[in-house]
Amino acid sequence: VNISENRGYDNQPFFMRGGREILFTSTRNGQTDIVKYNIRRKSKTWLTETEGSEYSPTQIGNSQNFSAILLEKNGTQLLYNYSMRTGEGEVLVPGLKIGYHAWIDRHRLISFVLGDPPSLTLSNLKEKTNRIVDDTIGRSLHAVPGRKAMSYVSKKENQWTINAYNPETGQINNLTRTLGKSEDVAWTPSG
Repeated sequence: VNISENRGYDNQPFFMRGGREILFTSTRNGQTDIVKYNIRRKSKTWLTETEGSEYSPTQIGNSQNFSAILLEKNGTQLLYNYSMRTGEGEVLVPGLKIGYHAWIDRHRLISFVLGDPPSLTLSNLKEKTNRIVDDTIGRSLHAVPGRKAMSYVSKKENQWTINAYNPETGQINNLTRTLGKSEDVAWTPSG
């Protein structure tokens, strides 16, 4: 089913908790905004309407808030926290040019921070800290089902690998190699 009904940029779907709704990025009036799609009702609700473009919507825990990257017209790119009810947003991680992110819990996240090379950064919002965990990484960041670990792609070696990072211990384990130079990963619920 084509849920976007759009011929522009429709990307980065995120299934919300409970599986009844999907957040995604969609083009509207020459820029991207965030849409919530209700699967049962087959209806769309536009959640943002800023002068910039939003990307990578991700529900924050079980809350009615989501995070997204806001790329402003002047080139500033920051991670924001938005209310699904009002569309109001506020900066979550000041000063870091984040391209992609994944939540560990309501107060911690890992992110792909743009740079040369891009880094895997752990941010603790309560403590207002950011710590580089690894560098030369890919954009695909996910919680590993059934484990207290977050996965990411390491591009340090010629043969890229999928690694698991434990935010409690700081330990990084190599899980497997990627398929060629493919950096996009998805997990099944069974892990």
